[in-house]
Amino acid sequence: MEFQGIELKGKFWPERLATMPAWTTKDVGRFIYAIDTQKFYIGRNSAFTQLTLGDAATFLLNNTNQSITGNFLPAANNTYNLGSGTYKWLEVTGTTFTGVVTTATYADLAEKYTTDIEYPIGTLLEVAYEEEFDLAATSGLSDCFVGVISEKPGFIMNQDSEGQLVGLVGRVPIRIIGPVNKRDIIVASENGCGRADNREELIYKVAVALETNPSPGEKLVDCIIK
Repeated sequence: MEFQGIELKGKFWPERLATMPAWTTKDVGRFIYAIDTQKFYIGRNSAFTQLTLGDAATFLLNNTNQSITGNFLPAANNTYNLGSGTYKWLEVTGTTFTGVVTTATYADLAEKYTTDIEYPIGTLLEVAYEEEFDLAATSGLSDCFVGVISEKPGFIMNQDSEGQLVGLVGRVPIRIIGPVNKRDIIVASENGCGRADNREELIYKVAVALETNPSPGEKLVDCIIK
């Protein structure tokens, strides 16, 4: 089947083949889709040629990867989107990202630090005395408070470093012992927990409570650290 010299308009379908065939002279102009390679091919003078987007990217189907050998550019500036509110990319990996506005679904700014043990979400951390690791759970009022084990950071620094994600700024859940009211000052207590104590000097302030919880036991309370 040859298409040479034929002007095709409207929709047309390629041949679907289970496996990539061996090329013969009769395949000149042939347009096929080989299921085993999941690619489109066009019969050329001496072989099948894989259909490409321009000369830069290989066009693949059924959720396979695209191999791009050049720049991937939109046809117009500030016109097209990559993904949408309904269909999103799961993970985007790169080296440098440059833009005008950045948004995040989650709340806090976090950085990775090494710890003596694996701490649960909401644990308050201070600079450790030991040299082997960076941080440890607070054991009381602390002048060396750093942050809290983050649940869902909005921005991560030192992603490839070892350690746990520690929220440094923003909205985070904190392990609180005892009743707490919204606007209470939170200070560090034992075992990496916090407690409400508006009588302490502001030097020991680690966060401010964003919600009220009268429970006397340990619980996670949304707070803001800065």
